[in-house]
Amino acid sequence: MAPEEILSSVEPSRREFLKKVIAGTTFAVPLMASFSMEGLSVESAWASNVTTNQPPLCSNMSGSPCCTLAVEIAAGIGALSFGTAQELESFGGKVGSGGQGGAITDGGPSKEASFFDVRPDVPRPEGGVAPGCPGGPVPTRAAEGLADAIAVTSSYLYWVGSDLAVTRAPLSTGIPEKLTDTSARGTAIRVDAARIYWDEGSSIYSLPLDLSAGATRLAAGAGHWAFGSGRVFYSRRSQTDGNFLEEIVSVPVAGGLPSLLVSNVLVANDMVADATGVYWHDWRAYDSGSGSIEKYSFVSASLGTPFPSARIPQRIVADGSRLTWVEGQFILGYPLAIQWASLDGSTGGRVSDGWPNVWVLGTDPTNAYWTSEDSDDAHGFSNLWTATFAGAGLRKLACDITSPTAIAVDATSVYVASRLGTIWRIPKQ
Repeated sequence: MAPEEILSSVEPSRREFLKKVIAGTTFAVPLMASFSMEGLSVESAWASNVTTNQPPLCSNMSGSPCCTLAVEIAAGIGALSFGTAQELESFGGKVGSGGQGGAITDGGPSKEASFFDVRPDVPRPEGGVAPGCPGGPVPTRAAEGLADAIAVTSSYLYWVGSDLAVTRAPLSTGIPEKLTDTSARGTAIRVDAARIYWDEGSSIYSLPLDLSAGATRLAAGAGHWAFGSGRVFYSRRSQTDGNFLEEIVSVPVAGGLPSLLVSNVLVANDMVADATGVYWHDWRAYDSGSGSIEKYSFVSASLGTPFPSARIPQRIVADGSRLTWVEGQFILGYPLAIQWASLDGSTGGRVSDGWPNVWVLGTDPTNAYWTSEDSDDAHGFSNLWTATFAGAGLRKLACDITSPTAIAVDATSVYVASRLGTIWRIPKQ
C-alpha cells in the first residue's frame, strides 16, 4: 500500500508531512506495538470518532490538534506496516492476526512469529525460547496471558489485560483461572490479604480472594487510582461554571461513600499509596519550577512539600520504604534516569541513568528493576536490568523481552509480562 493511498482522505495541507513520517516507518510495527500513548489515549480517540461522528479527539486533550495529528499518524503507520508485513511473507515469516503467526527460522531454533515480527533478519528469541542472557539467570514461563498489569503474592500471579478478564495462576503450575469478566482493559491491579482491586474504564472494583461474593464497584468516574492503608484512593473531576476541578477522594475497600482528601489537584500521571500517604505527579509544580511529586500525608491530613528531586516523574512505585520513579521526558529514545526519594522527599538519590524507553519499573527492599531497549536491537525489544538503590551492582537479568507491559517483584523473582502473551519469571540471582 503506497503512502498516497493511505493519505487520500487526509487534508492536503498535512499530506506532505505525513507522507514523510509514514515513508520513514515501513518497519514501524514494533514501535507502534510498544509505544504507550498514555497521554493521548488513541483508542479513546477512535471510539469517540465512531460513536459521535466527530473528528478524532483524545480523552484528556479534547480538541487538541496534536492529538488529532497523532491519530492520523498512527493510522497511516499501522496501515502501511500491515501491508509491508504481508509482503514480507516471501521471506519466510507468516503474519497472522491477534499476535499469532507461523515460524521464522534464522539458522537457530524455530521462533514463533507474530504480527510484530516483520523483520526476519532480526532474531526473535522470545517466542521459542526464554529471554535469557548468556551467563545470566534462566527465565521460565510463569503463565500465559495478555497482561496490562500484574500483581504477585506468595501463591498466585494475578493480572488484567486485553482478554477483558481478571485472571490468576498458581505460581506452582501457571494454569490460568478466570475470576471475573471485565468491561474494559485495566491499568493496574492490587492484592491484599483479603481482596483484589482493579480498574476497568473509569470504574474501580474489588473482589474477595476466596470468591465468596461477586465484584463490588468501589468508584465510578475515576481517573488515576491507588490502593494503600486499607482504602482505595482515586482522582475525579467535576465541572462548575464551565471550569473543570479535580480532587482526590478515598473509599473503603469493601465499598461505601467516598471521603474527600484534597481538592484543587492535577494528577498528571501515576498515583500510588503506602501506609503513610498518597502520592501523585502534578504538572503545575513542574511549571512553577519546583518538584512535581505531591504527597497527602495520613499523619498530618494535609499536603506536604513537593519532592524537590522529581521534575518529570513516570512509573512511580511506592514500597513503604521509599518512592522510586523514572525521571525524564518520555520521548522515544530519550535517556531516562531511575531515581528514588525518602517518604517525605527530603533525601534521595539516583540508581542509574542514560536508559532509553523504560517501559516498566519495580522494586524490592534493596534493588530497583527496570526494562530498557537495547540501542543495537530493533525497537520493541527490551532487556531487564537491576541495581541497588545506592547505584551499585548493575546487572542484566534478561534479554530481548518483546514489548514489556507490566512488572511485579517478589522475594526471589521478577515477573515481566510480554506483549506476545507470556508472563516471564526471572530469578534475581
